Order: sequence, then C-alpha cells, then structure tokens
Amino acid sequence: RQNKEVDVFLLCRYFRTEIDQQVSSVPRWWRGEAQSQVCTGMLEEVLKKIFEEHAQNGE
Repeated sequence: RQNKEVDVFLLCRYFRTEIDQQVSSVPRWWRGEAQSQVCTGMLEEVLKKIFEEHAQNGE
C-alpha cells in the first residue's frame, strides 16, 4: 500500500504541468488548493487516459 501511495504522489508531481493547465482558469490564490484537490480527484481520470493510451500503443 505504501508503494501505491508513493506512485500516486510521484505521478501527481509528474503530471503537475498537465494539472496546472486543467486548473489554469481558476484564480491564482486558489491554485494551491486546486492542485491538492486535482491530485486526489482528477488524478484518476488522468491515469485512466494515460493507461488507455498505453494500452493502445503498447499492448
């Protein structure tokens, strides 16, 4: 379970630029809160998108 949490944390940092683009419309003072919310809420959608792309390309 710890490895899974670490992976999610690393992925969250890795896709931070993509997350920033998704929340670029929100006020700057809310950006930090948005990132934490996005990491927990929208990260799953981002991962689904990535896994689908890898499934199409790799497997």
